[in-house]
Amino acid sequence: MESFLKANFTVNIDLLKKVLLSPAAKKNPAEALYHNKSRTVLFRLEALSRICRSIYGKKIFKESFETFKLMEDGLGAIEYYDDYFSEFSLNKSLPKKFANYYSLNVKVEKDKLNKNITENNYCSDIFFKKINTTLSEVKWLSANEERNAFINFLIKQCRKIREDLDSGELNFSDLEGGVHEVRRKIRWLSIYAAVVNGIIQLKKNKVVSPGFKNYLTPEIINLPFNKMPAPVKGIKSIYIQSDNFYALSWIINELGILKDEGLRVHSVVDMLKKSDISDKNAIKKTLLNNCRSIHILCESAEKIVDEFIYTNGVLDKIERDLKRSGEL
Repeated sequence: MESFLKANFTVNIDLLKKVLLSPAAKKNPAEALYHNKSRTVLFRLEALSRICRSIYGKKIFKESFETFKLMEDGLGAIEYYDDYFSEFSLNKSLPKKFANYYSLNVKVEKDKLNKNITENNYCSDIFFKKINTTLSEVKWLSANEERNAFINFLIKQCRKIREDLDSGELNFSDLEGGVHEVRRKIRWLSIYAAVVNGIIQLKKNKVVSPGFKNYLTPEIINLPFNKMPAPVKGIKSIYIQSDNFYALSWIINELGILKDEGLRVHSVVDMLKKSDISDKNAIKKTLLNNCRSIHILCESAEKIVDEFIYTNGVLDKIERDLKRSGEL
């Protein structure tokens, strides 16, 4: 059976191609990508590039990784400002120039992304032919060989997160280098599981591990991305115990809440510093009254990460599940 990584690459490339070669993209590619919620597709392509860089070599997938990351980062910046604009434009107690600041930055980020897309000729058949040529030149492993290589890749990712926490490379001294970066690294594990489209399956736990009760809320268990696609015929599934995977979703969600609260504080304070708006203290009180300090947010994040990694050993349990599924 052929490579499942190649198959999933092809599916997502076709989805991106449909958007970037559309009439709308010829006029405004950034708007077309944003309107079609293409950030999810770009996340998948970036994840597949990360996996393939590890299995097949960094050099082969270097360009594709950088390409997808550039566009995904651009859409992330647009979304960041657009979300605040959508919220603040509805708040009639705020001066118009407050919401306009975010609206202007949406335009700035769209212009920046459009410039990158145009300069790199991403809205062209040539671009997609180049990607397909790269994929055709890879000496793909058989599906079962690739499956075991993918298991090894996931184990390395789990270990790297723990090592970076142990060494202090990932620390909670600030929002971006701590809370946000730890969440990014843990979230990639969930994305890697999603992009292989059914290769990973969840196995129901017989007994709930001590300390896991808080992770297993109905809201987390019923999240759409915790429902795995049907198993892939012809390939032995990789099994992760469901409670371990739900715990992964829980911490991604909780760190996301802390990160968003911290970013809100940073964004509002930064905007007010740059503006000539009067009554800045009143605006801060209105928008940040229920927000905790960055220091408290970072402390809260460190506590739940320590419990997740060290007390409850979630990554250790996921690694054990992966080893049990593999031929290691």
